[in-house]
Amino acid sequence: MRCSRATRELQALRQVGYISAPCVMVDLDDAHARLLAQAMNHIQGQDDLGLRAELLKEVLKALPQQEILSILPETCESLKAMACLGQETIAEYLQRWQQAQGARLKHLQFQLTQGQLEVVEEALKRFLPQARKAQGESPNVRGTGLYLLCRRFLAQEEKL
Repeated sequence: MRCSRATRELQALRQVGYISAPCVMVDLDDAHARLLAQAMNHIQGQDDLGLRAELLKEVLKALPQQEILSILPETCESLKAMACLGQETIAEYLQRWQQAQGARLKHLQFQLTQGQLEVVEEALKRFLPQARKAQGESPNVRGTGLYLLCRRFLAQEEKL
């Protein structure tokens, strides 16, 4: 699977004039390789929910839930909902699918200068203790910290 994908990507690069491409080789077992591929594929675009559910069922058999949550943008609830897709009636399936959509974490990407990055990193570092307390179901404490900082800013703006 991985070789054919790499071959297709190399062929596409050659079609647009590239002779070579940088790559990173990793030595992983099947479960970790699938988890990494899912994380990388999810950075942009939308997944086929049926295929994603099957992959998560397989990965959950081999890896602890916390390890998966530390890599994928999921919550405990969305991971459970995704892993159960296809195992119930169509009504239950649709209900779980809707729950999974609402609970999935979303990616937000920024491009910052080095100075801006240092300020953001320092602010998040200082705010992490509060974020950990308010984290709730989100496995992403830095995302929670950024959310709380933004919420605090908006509350201050409303007071003015």
